[in-house]
Amino acid sequence: MHYCLHLFTKQFPTNEVIKEELAPYNSELLSDDQPLPAFTYDWWQVGGRYGGQIKLGILGTEDKYRWDYLTLDMDRRAGRLFRSQFLEKLASRIPGPYLTEDEALGYMGFGDGFIYADGAWLPDVTNLADIAGKCFYILADGEVMAREVWDGEHWISTDYDFDEKAYALMLRMAKNHYLTVIDLHD
Repeated sequence: MHYCLHLFTKQFPTNEVIKEELAPYNSELLSDDQPLPAFTYDWWQVGGRYGGQIKLGILGTEDKYRWDYLTLDMDRRAGRLFRSQFLEKLASRIPGPYLTEDEALGYMGFGDGFIYADGAWLPDVTNLADIAGKCFYILADGEVMAREVWDGEHWISTDYDFDEKAYALMLRMAKNHYLTVIDLHD
């Protein structure tokens, strides 16, 4: 099964940072005598089947992301300033000047004042209310927030209003965290 995870980090969410944050939930690293965490996974990827959930605002972020400047291969924004599995794979699979990051942005919402992304600095995300409550959450301190948790045999519903708390969490984290959408498999 695939599950959506929203991962909050204080550092830019490189694959190494993500791997480290997810290690306590990796079913292949758990021993039999360990208590089960809220969920486990055996494989993950940035975005995946949940890709493009985040709307990264482009208005008012020109100084940081330099949208008005063409990027050179070494200056790509994706993978350095925000995460986009689409753009990162595009850059690694299509050598040469066939389709640049800047050209692809036009197909990712740029003309509407945002781009669809898989990970971004939360203060720059414009659709927090729309995506709150749609996934598991791992906070930067390792705390897990979920609508349901796995006890090894059954999914058990949590006893709090998940959607309200998820949105409040998004607003609280929006001051100084990155948010990355992860596709988890178990």
